[in-house]
Amino acid sequence: MKGLSSDGFSRLRYHGFTSLNMGCNSAKYVKVVEDTKSDRVIRSALLIQKWYRRYMARLEARRRCTWEIFQSIEYAGEQDQLKLYNFFNDMLQQMEPDKCGQPKILRALSVSKRPVSMELYLCEKDLSVWVSSRILRALSVSKRPVSMDSLTLEAEDANIYRLSNPDAITVEPMYSGPHITFPMTYSQLQSLIQAIKSKKRLHVKYLLELLLETREELKKLGNINQATTSISHKITVCGDLHGKLNDLFMIFHKNGLPSVDNPYIFNGDFVDRGSNSVEIVIILFASFLLYPNEMYINRGNHEDHIMNIRYGFVKEINRKYPAHATMVLRLFEDVFSWLPIATLIDRKLLVVHGGISDTTSLSDIAKIDRHKVRTRV
Repeated sequence: MKGLSSDGFSRLRYHGFTSLNMGCNSAKYVKVVEDTKSDRVIRSALLIQKWYRRYMARLEARRRCTWEIFQSIEYAGEQDQLKLYNFFNDMLQQMEPDKCGQPKILRALSVSKRPVSMELYLCEKDLSVWVSSRILRALSVSKRPVSMDSLTLEAEDANIYRLSNPDAITVEPMYSGPHITFPMTYSQLQSLIQAIKSKKRLHVKYLLELLLETREELKKLGNINQATTSISHKITVCGDLHGKLNDLFMIFHKNGLPSVDNPYIFNGDFVDRGSNSVEIVIILFASFLLYPNEMYINRGNHEDHIMNIRYGFVKEINRKYPAHATMVLRLFEDVFSWLPIATLIDRKLLVVHGGISDTTSLSDIAKIDRHKVRTRV
C-alpha cells in the first residue's frame, strides 16, 4: 500500500474497495464504481457500434429509395412500349372480318352499321388492306417478313448471306487490328482480347464472319442450354454487362478465361448503355465458338432491336462502323434472335433472364419458336 498524502487523505484500492484514511487508525471501506480503462473502451465501442448501425440503416434506406427511382425510370419506357404493342395488337385483331366480311374496325368507325353501297364497301375493304399493310410494315423492324411461315428458313439464310456477305468487303492494307480465322483457336482468342484492350477495332469483314459463324452454331441449340459441372465441378454465372468492358476484363482477370475446366453462363444484357457493347459481344461470341460446350449465352431483354435503338447499341454501331452500319445491325438482330432463352445446370438450377412465372414449365419454354421473337413491338 501507498502511504498517506500530505493532507492526511489516502485512497487505497483493493478488490473494488477504496480505503479512506483521515489520519486515524480506524478505516472505513466504501464500495465505489470507478471507471477503468476497459470500461471506457467498452462504452466507446458500444457508442461506435450504435452509430455505425444507424449510419448503415440510413445508407440502406437511401439505397432502396435510389433503386426504386432507378426501376421506375428503367422500366417506364418498356411499359410504354408494351402498351403500344397491345394497342397495335388490338388494332390488328380488329382488322379481322366479321360475319359480313367487313373489318370490325371499319364497321365501328362508320356511321352506318352496313355499307351504303357495294362501291363504298369495296373502298372500305381496300382501305382496311392498306391500313393493315402499313401497320405490319411499321411493326416490322427489319426488311424481312414478320412471320417465318411466309419464307422458309433456307431462303432466309440465303438472304442473310446475300445482305451480309463478308466476301464483298476487303481488308485495307493499313489495317493494324486483329485478324481472325475459323475455326477459332485459343491463341486467336487471347490475341483478340489483347487487341481490344489496346483499343484496336475489329474490321467489319471479320465482325461479319464472326457473327455468321456464331449464327450457325446458335441455330443448332435448343431454347434451353444443358450445362453440367461434372468435369469442372463449378460454373460461373454472370449477370448484365451492358457494354462495360472493364467489368468483363475484371471477371476474366479474377476467374480466368473460359475453358473446359472453367465454364461460364452469361445471362443476357451484354449490350446497351455502355460504350463497348460491340467489343463485349465479339469476345463472348469468340469464346462461344471456341468452347461451345463450356460457354453458355442466354438472351436478355436488351438483345432486342427496339431496346438497342432506345439504349444506345444502334448508335454505337453507327459510330464504329458507319459505312456498314445497316448490314451489321441487320445481322446482329438476327443473331440475337437465335440466342437460347435459358440454361439448366445439372438439371437442377435454371438460369434465365428476368425469371419465369410459377405456371411456366420447361416444356413451355422448349416449345417457343425463339427466332420469331425479334422485338417487343
